[in-house]
Amino acid sequence: MKKVLQSILFLVAVSCASLESPDSSLVVEAYIFENKPIKNIKLNTVSSINDNASGEQIMNVEVYIQNNGIRHQLVQSATDGTFSASSSLTIKAGEDYELLIFYNDLEITAQTTVPPTPKKLLANKDTLNRSSSSDFIRTTWNNPDSLWHLGVISNLDPASKEFPFNNFFSVPTRGNQLEVSSNNVSIAGDAQFILYGITEEYQKLYRISSSSIGSTNAGNISNGFGIFAAFSSDTLNIYIKEN
Repeated sequence: MKKVLQSILFLVAVSCASLESPDSSLVVEAYIFENKPIKNIKLNTVSSINDNASGEQIMNVEVYIQNNGIRHQLVQSATDGTFSASSSLTIKAGEDYELLIFYNDLEITAQTTVPPTPKKLLANKDTLNRSSSSDFIRTTWNNPDSLWHLGVISNLDPASKEFPFNNFFSVPTRGNQLEVSSNNVSIAGDAQFILYGITEEYQKLYRISSSSIGSTNAGNISNGFGIFAAFSSDTLNIYIKEN
């Protein structure tokens, strides 16, 4: 999925060039998570995307997350160029957040609302036999308002929970159930099924990777390019056995 998103951002950058946008325009990849610290917000210039460069130090930029009228300034890492916020900023389900970026003479903005936490996530069992093509775990949740969700299988290594993941097995769904089968797992042992509540803007961006939607329709950044999206989640512990 990380490669897919990078490809999407590259297409966005190409569309920038076709619109005669300056190479110094910013491409934003910003995700916030319910009850999680803000980190790894990424900014790149169009020129660096075109050159396949990453981790650059963006100069002359200030980045803020605003919530309830209070601005929280993000700090840029000197090693990988990403931005993070102090732990005093708590991301809450149902609340609105605004991304503010001041870059040279540009003011780049975006808004997102954290989806409700998935409700009553359950599974019919907690063990999946990876060796059986007919075995599966059925997960269900309450979704009376047909909100968007996305399923992820993760091992217990904290690094596997970094976003964007490489272990999606579902596409965005407005339903209320997903089945995890042996075709969806590449690991054995203790694992987790994570159900994410996702935003409308993220599901649109996700679907571009397998559709003919024009790259100019991607994302929700005003005066820039890319995505600012919020996520909520609930988790089930599962066990994947080999036989």
